Amino acid sequence: LGIIMLMSILRKMLVVFLAGLLPFFLFSLAIDAGIIKTAGSSAPIKKILADSGIYNTLISGALDQAKTSGGDQGGGVSLTDTAVKQAAENTFTPQFLQQNTEEFLDSIFVWLNGKTPVPDFQIDVTSLKATFAAEAAKVAETKAATLPVCPTGLSGGADSFDVFSATCLPRGLTPAAVATQVQSGIASGEGFIKDPAISADTLKASGSDQSIFADQLKDAPMAYQRIKKTPFILGILALLTTLGIVFLSPSRIRGLRRAGIVFLVVGFVLLAFAWALNWGINQKALPKLSLDNKVLQEKIRTLVSDITANIDKTYYIFGGAYAALGALAIAEPMFMHKRRSLSAGRQGEHLQPEQPAHHEAHNVDTPTAKPHQKKPPKIQ
Repeated sequence: LGIIMLMSILRKMLVVFLAGLLPFFLFSLAIDAGIIKTAGSSAPIKKILADSGIYNTLISGALDQAKTSGGDQGGGVSLTDTAVKQAAENTFTPQFLQQNTEEFLDSIFVWLNGKTPVPDFQIDVTSLKATFAAEAAKVAETKAATLPVCPTGLSGGADSFDVFSATCLPRGLTPAAVATQVQSGIASGEGFIKDPAISADTLKASGSDQSIFADQLKDAPMAYQRIKKTPFILGILALLTTLGIVFLSPSRIRGLRRAGIVFLVVGFVLLAFAWALNWGINQKALPKLSLDNKVLQEKIRTLVSDITANIDKTYYIFGGAYAALGALAIAEPMFMHKRRSLSAGRQGEHLQPEQPAHHEAHNVDTPTAKPHQKKPPKIQ
């Protein structure tokens, strides 16, 4: 008897433990699935970036951050100048940026999936940088041609001349020379485009001669592949925990009800969390985001909002599914019990003995047979 009681207590403790563990698995499954669905492959990321329209403002934002391009020996070009910005945007088109970004993302995920030792992306803007330098030189030459010649003693040095902020042209310096200065400055400078050719091999940490993908990030593919499996693992653990609650409970009905309550509560909490996340990002965090380029600022806000909406969509799906399963698990035992009661009642009525009324009627109505009487003999 003592062993039976001990086993019963241990079983109840195990059920309580599993009931406390199940919400963790359910929450982790939903959050993990939302992140992996949004950022677990290149396709959803490419779609979010394209839909946000950020490619249309990326160059103008980069120009605002760079401010100036070129070296210190003349040739500096103001990237905030309207004509220069227009030349840069015409050279580095949104289509070019989107194509290279998507190729970069595809190569990164191919590498993460273990299909290549390092990403095989190649981004070479050497020719575009030369084109931009030529266009900026034309803008500088046009600007210099409009400047008057500086008075004697106020011309300054030609080496430090900045055509975009100057009010006069130094004596002996021609607009053509200014253009050449600007073009060579951009071509050899480290401002707007420091590294015109970028590949996995060129991305190295300070003091290292190896690519960061083969050195600091060499374990990233293995970690990524493990993370991709976590939703399946968490799903199996959640299922086993639910079955443990059901089958270790004193009765299946109580077990289903207990598991259903957990699913229902987690479902509603997850729905509330999804709503709070969307509200917090869009109403609190994003309004505080401020950049010099207001157009880029709006595009980044759109990008972050789209990412949040994509993750939230998964949370809403999981929350609704959890709540529906919980309600079903709670209601089903009640319907089963009611059906059993109705079935038992009908079966009891069927087994009640019936009085054969027609037999009684037969006994009453059937006339009693008279005894046979011999006929008297005839008298002759």
